[in-house]
Order: sequence, then structure tokens, then C-alpha cells
Amino acid sequence: MAELGALISRAAEKSYVRLKELVEKCNSSNLSDSEKKIGIHKYITKTKQRMLRLNVLLKCLSSHDSCFTYAADSLFFMYEGLLQQTRAPIYDVPSAVEVLRTGSYECLPKCMEDVGLQRLLNDDQQRQGLKKLDVLVRSKLLEVEVPKDITEVKVSDGTVLLCVDREFKVLVTLGYRGHLLMWRILYMELFVGELDDNDCCRTTINDLIQLYSILHELCVALVMNKVVRQVQRLCKGRWKDAIRFELIDNIS
Repeated sequence: MAELGALISRAAEKSYVRLKELVEKCNSSNLSDSEKKIGIHKYITKTKQRMLRLNVLLKCLSSHDSCFTYAADSLFFMYEGLLQQTRAPIYDVPSAVEVLRTGSYECLPKCMEDVGLQRLLNDDQQRQGLKKLDVLVRSKLLEVEVPKDITEVKVSDGTVLLCVDREFKVLVTLGYRGHLLMWRILYMELFVGELDDNDCCRTTINDLIQLYSILHELCVALVMNKVVRQVQRLCKGRWKDAIRFELIDNIS
């Protein structure tokens, strides 16, 4: 794709070179007056055509964005209107012919089997599958960096138990929505916070409320941590004399 400035400079350069050649040819004594006039006429005609092309190009470029917008809008409305109305249905002709000819549909049991429950694994297959999953989990733990603060890492039955003293305990495994290399949380227990008798009685009633409060406090803490880090980064720059901040601990 050539730039407009390059095209204009090239056209001007070409016109200048042709004019220079014409002047040198006219200065020679070999040409008659009629031949010189013919050469000048040809030069003027070609230069005029070149400038007209540039003028047309400039006019097209002025409406370039609007033309693309109009084309995109036209394609969108054509898809929503004309193409949806003219779309032909796809009929299952072989199955219809089979039903009309034989009076039955042999593919129906196969369709019902595909929709039905999957076949359960026996004990040997389950043990072999858990062993393979243990190998995958151990190899995954060797590939990733486990935080040093985690005090216990235990692999069993295709799961990993991660514990941090007086903070949390979480049980994870591999395989999340078809992605084998992604971790999936099976169980999580927090050891921080206070829980009185009334909270214990309301545990089975307000499970969703407790889930919301824990995740909400986590999100708020993450946002505040990000804000503090951004303020600290600004204080190290040229705004260091204009920003003052102080962390206030919640004593209550």
C-alpha cells in the first residue's frame, strides 16, 4: 500500500523529469517549430491526465471511511434481512426415505444411546485411572512453582491437598471443563476469622451468604492491594511530592 504523499511526490518528480527532457530536446537545432509544438502539447496532455488521476484519488480518499462504513452496514443488514429470509432449510432426505420405505428408523437407538448416561468404570479401571491421574498431578507439581509458605502437599487418589498452618486448606485436582492442565478446586477450608455459636447454627441456612461475604472480602482486599501498589508506584515518580497516603488498620 503506497502513501498519498509518495504518489504526489512521484507524479511531480516525473513531470519535472519530462519537462527537463522536453526543454533539452527543444533547445537542440534538429527539431522544427511544429515538432516542438507537438512535443509541448503531448507533455501538457500527459501531465494534465496525471494530475486528474491524483485529483480523483484525493476525492475518493475524502470519502474513504464513509464508504467502508456504508459497506459494513450494508453487509450486516443483508445478513440480518435478506440472507435469513432466503436461507433454505436442510432436510434429512436419507432418513425420510428410510422411514417411508421401511417404516422404521434404525439410527434412533444409536441417538438415544449417545444422549444416555455414559458407561461406569469398574474397580480395576478406576484404580488404573487414579494412578494415571496421580502421575499427571505429580508431574504438574514438578513443573509449576509451589509457594514456600505451603506447609503440606499431599497427593492421593488423583487429588492434591495443600495446607498452610492457621490459614487455609484446599483440595484440588487436574481437569476443568475439558482442560486437563487446569486446576479445579474440590474443597476449601479457611482457618482465619471468628466463628461463634450463632454462626455455627446458621451455617446450613446461610451458605450462599457466607460464600458471598468471603469472596466479596477477598475481592475488596485485592482491589485495595492494587490501589496501594499503584499509589506507591506514583509516589516513586514525579508525583512523589504531591501524594500523601496512610494505611489505617481496622481496630474494631
